[in-house]
This record gives sequence, C-alpha cells and structure tokens, in this order.
Amino acid sequence: MKRKATGRRPISRPSLRGRGNHAPAGIPHLAYCLPARSVTVRDLASQGKVDSTTEQLGHLGFRRLFVAEEETSYDLAKGAVRKLFRSAGVASAEIDALIYASALSEERPRRSADLSSLFRYPATALQYEFELTRANVIGLAQAGCVSFLSAIRLASNLLVSEPAVRRVLCVSADALPKGSHREVLYNLISDGAAAALVERNPGSNRIVAHTQVTKGYFWDPKNKGNEIVASYFATARHVIQETLEKAHLQMSDIAMVIPHNVNRRSWDILRRLLDIPSARFFGGNIGRKGHTIAADNAINLCDAVRAGKVNRGDYLLLFTFGFGAHWACTILEH
Repeated sequence: MKRKATGRRPISRPSLRGRGNHAPAGIPHLAYCLPARSVTVRDLASQGKVDSTTEQLGHLGFRRLFVAEEETSYDLAKGAVRKLFRSAGVASAEIDALIYASALSEERPRRSADLSSLFRYPATALQYEFELTRANVIGLAQAGCVSFLSAIRLASNLLVSEPAVRRVLCVSADALPKGSHREVLYNLISDGAAAALVERNPGSNRIVAHTQVTKGYFWDPKNKGNEIVASYFATARHVIQETLEKAHLQMSDIAMVIPHNVNRRSWDILRRLLDIPSARFFGGNIGRKGHTIAADNAINLCDAVRAGKVNRGDYLLLFTFGFGAHWACTILEH
C-alpha cells in the first residue's frame, strides 16, 4: 500500500532489516479480553468504591469501566489468547516461547500445610491448556503497568538473540480482588487482559525503538503519591523524547499516539509538553474502558486499527507508566 501524503518533511532512518543475521521483530497480531460486566462512574460512587466525586471523575475523563465478577485474571488471559489464535490462524505448535506478564503482586496464602500450592503458576497452566508444547515459559512481574510493553521488549530480544525462536506469545492479565476500591491517584482501574504475537519479519507493527526508565525511589506508591505526581511529567517527556531520538524521528512524524488510560487531564498536560495534536491522540477509551493496568496499549492499538485511525506505514507511539515506578515507550511502524 502506498504511504499517504502527510506533509511531513522526509527524514533518513536506519533500516533494521538485515542487521547481522537477524530480521526485525514486530507485533502482527493482538487481541484483548474484558470482563462481561461494565459499570458507570455513578455506580462506583454509589457503592463507595471511589474517593472522588462523580463530577470530578467525569472531569478526568472517566465514564465507565469493566469489573470481573465471575472471571479471574486467568480466565481473562485465556479469553485473550483464544481470540488471538482465532484471528491470527496460528497453531499452538508454532509458538516457541510464552511470556506471561502480571502487574499486580501475587497473593500468597498466609498459611498452608501444602507448600506445593505456592508453586502453581498461571503461565505454565496456560501453556498446558493451549498445548503450547514447544514453548518455553517465562513469568514477568513487578513491572506495574509497563508489564506488557516489557514483555514485548523481552520477546523482541529473544528473537534477536536466539535464532531458533521465531514466534513469541506475550500475555498480560490482571484483575483486582473482588469488591476492591477502584480509584488510585485519580485513576479508575478496570480488569482486563491482552495477548500478542511477536514475530520475525512482521507484516505490520514493526518494533522501531523502545525505552524504559525505572526509578526505585518511588517503589512505595502509597507513601510516595505526591512525589510520583511531581516527577511523572518530566520523566514521561524524557522517555518519549529519548525513544524518538533512538528511532530518528520527531513527534511530527508520529501519526498516532496510543496511550495508557491514565486520566485524560494528565494527558492534556503531557500533550502540550510534547506538542501532540488532539487529532493524533487515541484517547477515547479512557472514558469507555478505564485504565486496565498493563493491557491499555494493546487494547487501544486494537481499537485504533479497527476504527480506521491507523494506516500502513504510520509510526505509532505507545507510552505507559507503572507504579513501582516505571516509565516505558515503544514506537512501531504499522
């Protein structure tokens, strides 16, 4: 397909093809799964599940989010993988590695006579259930909301470093405990899961550049909330600009920013700092789906493609922030 005219100045970019003996990696297939039940901000307020008023949350851009009642995070992970395999037409035997990423700390039983129960992992259960007999399994945790982009980064590096690995399945799933409060630092949390295939020579979504910054000072978000807010914008701007430099791009070359669904007002500030026009910002899901922890970028990319907001050859910028505290940015060529 011929690249659409954008009026942007031509720039020179180094090609990743043919570097060494390795082909470039990308994400040709993505899918996601949300719980069956969605609730409004007004519902949450009436149940005492938020701190802010309905009006304040509406001002931040939130209208509705998804809450798992019957589903577990593992159920959502299975749903995302089923959708992915169905749409991609890939057989289980074609998966060389599985990376399972979870943002939330694992709940361990306080007392157990059977210590073997401490060694039950959703990653290996997923490998067994989908008969991924060739896939080595890696569990990725403690990266907060950047977990999914971290999994994509790790998958890309596996493809580069291990020639026998040709296709990696990345899965991220998180659900808050039943009956949980849903607001944290002016954000509303949805439950959800995402899955992606990372492959060599992708037909779309070639990975161009990635940056991740971790600042351990913010490891305890409960007691560092004000400091996180103070540091968030400067660090986000730095991480995004560094990723653009790695890709030899400018913000004007980015056709669409695919965000995390942290509140809309924070994105209004960040867009002004980085000169991102509203027309090149896919922010509608903030109100429709809330902040699904690590799955936001995948969900928003799927929906942006489905809505016809993305064209072949477009550069896409994915950004997210995670408690703990991590900032991450990935640039793709669609």
